[in-house]
Amino acid sequence: MQVKPQEVSADKATTLRGKSRTAEKFVARLPDGMRSRIEALATENHRSMNAEIIRRLERSFITTDLVAQQNQLIAHLQATITTLCRTAASEGAGPELRAAIDAVYAERRGEAPHA
Repeated sequence: MQVKPQEVSADKATTLRGKSRTAEKFVARLPDGMRSRIEALATENHRSMNAEIIRRLERSFITTDLVAQQNQLIAHLQATITTLCRTAASEGAGPELRAAIDAVYAERRGEAPHA
């Protein structure tokens, strides 16, 4: 389904803070049923369809950025765990610490932890 730009009424134009004439416009083809879904969500959230689409796009960018940050943190933590495990192993860790180290390595390999 193709969505065509519609004229904006004077009332709606003021809600766009005078930017409606200068804002970039983009025509998108939506899969069947998506327009009605967006319309229902916009109504539920007391927003225009445009505002609902913009809100959801902005949230997707934030989510993408957060996932990237989380992946960096996970990589850092994995490297730290590896360093700590190697240090503990080389220093002759006690049986409890050795079991914890083995559990970490097993989990990283996707194995079930030993009971």
